[in-house]
Amino acid sequence: GVIKNPSSPADYYHNARIHELSGDFTAAFSDYKQYVSFNQEFVDPYLSYLQLLRSQRGQQDATREFDRLKKAFPSNPALEFVALRLLSGEDRLQALELFSNQHPDFASAMLDLANDYSGEEMPSRSGVDEEKEREWLERFLEADEQGGFFRFYLDKKQAAVLRDAARGRATKTSTSGATMEANEKVFLANGSEVWVMDNTATAIEYSFDRSQWKPVANFVKTVVLRRGEIDDRRILDHKGSVYVRYADHRGKQSRVYEIPIASVKEQSAPPGLGQPESFDPSGLMPSMTPGVAR
Repeated sequence: GVIKNPSSPADYYHNARIHELSGDFTAAFSDYKQYVSFNQEFVDPYLSYLQLLRSQRGQQDATREFDRLKKAFPSNPALEFVALRLLSGEDRLQALELFSNQHPDFASAMLDLANDYSGEEMPSRSGVDEEKEREWLERFLEADEQGGFFRFYLDKKQAAVLRDAARGRATKTSTSGATMEANEKVFLANGSEVWVMDNTATAIEYSFDRSQWKPVANFVKTVVLRRGEIDDRRILDHKGSVYVRYADHRGKQSRVYEIPIASVKEQSAPPGLGQPESFDPSGLMPSMTPGVAR
């Protein structure tokens, strides 16, 4: 029930939730006003307050209220983080990544980024986005191990549920991504061709020293992949590795894939990845099929 004569931040947050559940939104807003005046660095009360503002007063009022709070408490990372929920699309992703880099111990932001890059939130995501989801889940778990998650939650039980779900996701994505090594996601075939197993790729670049990057020649699109040629004789007698990266349909750049040239010469391209018969062969060599890179 409602705590009579509340005095602590936890008391006011408790009463706000009780009033909210009972439909007494006037009292709930009053309790939230009292709670936020304490300037505590917990995520969940701000999230609850934001949700109530949006549902009862709309996006504009919620934005005005959180702008006011950020001016009143400019050094509160939990408040700044929750305010980012008011953004959407690319603006939100960029702001969240900036916030995470500025607050490397704030695990909640990393979990939000992993969620935003997930297949549920981004149905048409690219291979780069899949890498981003795994990357932010891993960073979340690292920050959590350093205590960067629970200490920003007032409700520790809720935090435990979220953390356990993230751990399960991390295990699942790690298992599904275990086969995405360089010789399967990005590899060499037919001597000097780079094949990228991501049909959202809009550009492929290669380098022999990770500093000077050149675009592949004869860039070709198929239903299942993108490919191009390394127009450089060093690929024939270079003793080290060739480095490959690509950009997806949103301009996001992949990680750098390192392919040891000597080992590639003994490997075959993954089977079954030739052009589907139903694909328009415009610009493709009819005889081009996966084979051993020579």
